[in-house]
Amino acid sequence: MKRVLICSFCVLLSVAMIVFAVASLLDALPKEGKWKGVITQYKPAYPLQPYLIILFYIIGQISILIDVPVLCMTIREEYY
Repeated sequence: MKRVLICSFCVLLSVAMIVFAVASLLDALPKEGKWKGVITQYKPAYPLQPYLIILFYIIGQISILIDVPVLCMTIREEYY
């Protein structure tokens, strides 16, 4: 049961990282004017924000690819 909870937490953390990355990107886009929603007009809130967004997105995707199969195997071992 303990391993299932830990794996579930890791999956939720991965999803939260991806949501953070997408929300940060959408938040910095212009919301008005002729450049509304255009990614070429991206203005980061702090100097390294674009790199942090990319890093969180990549780590979140890799974690999803690792954590979901581990969660499935853990559930299969413990309950079947």
